[in-house]
Amino acid sequence: MTGRIFLKLIAGVFCLLLLALVTVDYFATNVAKDNYIQNLTGQLADKGRMLALTFGAPETLDVERVRRMALAAGGRITVVRADGKVLVDSEADAAGMENHRTRPELVQAFRGGSGSDIRQSATIGVSFLYVAVPVAGGSTALRIAFPLAEINRQVSQIRGKILVSTALAFLPAILLAAVAARYISRRFATIMAHAGELA
Repeated sequence: MTGRIFLKLIAGVFCLLLLALVTVDYFATNVAKDNYIQNLTGQLADKGRMLALTFGAPETLDVERVRRMALAAGGRITVVRADGKVLVDSEADAAGMENHRTRPELVQAFRGGSGSDIRQSATIGVSFLYVAVPVAGGSTALRIAFPLAEINRQVSQIRGKILVSTALAFLPAILLAAVAARYISRRFATIMAHAGELA
């Protein structure tokens, strides 16, 4: 009888701790992803501004130079004119790319600020975090695209560390719960045995 009471108490505590672990995982993962994207967006905007300082006339940029810049920035680079025409891209043929005038991050960049958006590329079919900054007084914009798969990989690593840390933090709680459940189950068994004797 003591064993059954003990197992029921432990199962109840374990379910509560499991629920707490799932809740921590959900909220911590969302917070970690949001913070990571926010920090990365700021870093990419800073890189874009620094690269913009090295520009001459944007129309004279050649693909090889932009590819070297993309390698240094750690992402895909696209240079777009204010009318939406793609001047050069580090991973695709600019001549075959559609007009980019309505892209949200570029709309913001052409208004003088930095812009960002997360979506799938219509050109190469990969999801990116896009960050754009104005160049040459706002007549052109430089956009850096960072693969979303890499962001998800980084967030998964952070999530794994959070889960391991939380699980380790729950170990003492499980041990204390086991001791408490053992004590309570013995007390219940004693009370039930005494009640049986009285009956």
